[in-house]
Order: sequence, then structure tokens, then C-alpha cells
Amino acid sequence: MSLKLNRRAGLALTAVTVAGLLLAGCSNSAQDSTAKVDTASSAAATTSATATEAQKITFTDSYIKAMAPGADMTAVFGVLHNNTDKDINIVAFKADIDADVFELHEVVDGKMRMKEGGFIIPAGQDYVLEPGSDHLMIMNVHDPIEAGEDTDITITLADGTELSFENIPARTIASGDEEYVGGHGEHGSHGDSKDKH
Repeated sequence: MSLKLNRRAGLALTAVTVAGLLLAGCSNSAQDSTAKVDTASSAAATTSATATEAQKITFTDSYIKAMAPGADMTAVFGVLHNNTDKDINIVAFKADIDADVFELHEVVDGKMRMKEGGFIIPAGQDYVLEPGSDHLMIMNVHDPIEAGEDTDITITLADGTELSFENIPARTIASGDEEYVGGHGEHGSHGDSKDKH
């Protein structure tokens, strides 16, 4: 009788121990799963924030003017769209082109000049870059870009944010007929020349 009770007590103790281990295992698995979900959520939030930052502006119908032999300047055109609820100010840009000067330009009375204060894209609106109007100007180009090639550009916002746009194609388009009003020594020689962007 005593032996049977001891066996039953032993079996009960074993059952309790196994159940405890199983519960502990489930608990650890649940905690691991929760931790993985939390980590995944955190990663998703980070990715989402990065994507949102990158999508502040979209640049559609973009192209760069293919350069004629002997030309040393070109321009980038297209439609910039502000996807945010605040105005965005573009203050500078650069491109992966071997050139000395990258400027934001406007055309006033048939003359090109730097756009003071940069380009301001109203909240939720488009900002059109086109020949004879505002554009991204590239000057003193050492290795002319030809039709069929493409380039990447990076624009800089007033708050220091940089946004990149890749594979902008070079197209042959009719030349503009604006004069460049030079104000910098490095391209003063273009002061009276016609811009062929």
C-alpha cells in the first residue's frame, strides 16, 4: 500500500514537472514570438519611415537634354511632385556627370539666370521643369552626355535632406534660344552665348 502511494506520488510529481516544463517552454516560445513580432514591427516602421522620406518628391517625365558635339552645357527637365502637406524648397542638386557647375535656373525675359531661393514646390502640387522656364542646369561639362545614355541626380532640400533619382534618360530635343546671364567666373564665357539646352 505504501509502495503504491509512493509510486502514485512519484508519477504525480513527474506529471507536474513535465507540465511545468511544457508551460515554461510555451511561455518562452510565446515570448520569443512576441519579441520577433515586436522586432518585425520595428523593422517595418523603420522601412516605412525610410520609404516615406524617399517619397517626399516624385520626379516624372524626367529627361536630360542630349548634348551636341562641342556643347558644354545641358539641362534636366521633368515634373517634380510634392507628396507632402508642406511646401518643399529645393536649394541645390548634383548629377553623376563630369561637370563643374550644377545650378537651379529660371528664364526671365529670354535670359537664363540662377533661381534665387531655389525651387519651392507647394504642398501636394507639381513643379514643372521645362525648356524656356525653370530647369536644372549643368555647365562646363567635360564628357558630353549623348542620346541613349542616362544619369542619376540628387537634389538637396533646404533642411539638408538629399533625395536621389536614378536612370534619367538623355533625349535629343529642339534647342532653346535663351541667353545665359553669367555671374560666376568659372562660366563667365557663357555670358553672351546662347544656351543650347
